[in-house]
Amino acid sequence: LRRGVNRWLLLALGLTLAVALVAAAWLSARISRPLRELADKTSRIDLDRLDQSFETDRHDEIGALSRLLGAMTERLRNSSARLRA
Repeated sequence: LRRGVNRWLLLALGLTLAVALVAAAWLSARISRPLRELADKTSRIDLDRLDQSFETDRHDEIGALSRLLGAMTERLRNSSARLRA
């Protein structure tokens, strides 16, 4: 009886650990994907290439950061145009 209970306890513990790992991997991917996309857009910005769009409909911190980067890019675009004129 004791061995049976220990076996079930180990099985439940292993199953819980597996579910927790899968949930952590899914949550990590869900959080890091928008950040990775934003980093990719940001890395493409260059003084000769300021056509990157940061428009978003997100209302969280990532959306706020995206809007801020969009405003900064717009100011860079305007300043670059004034310098070239």
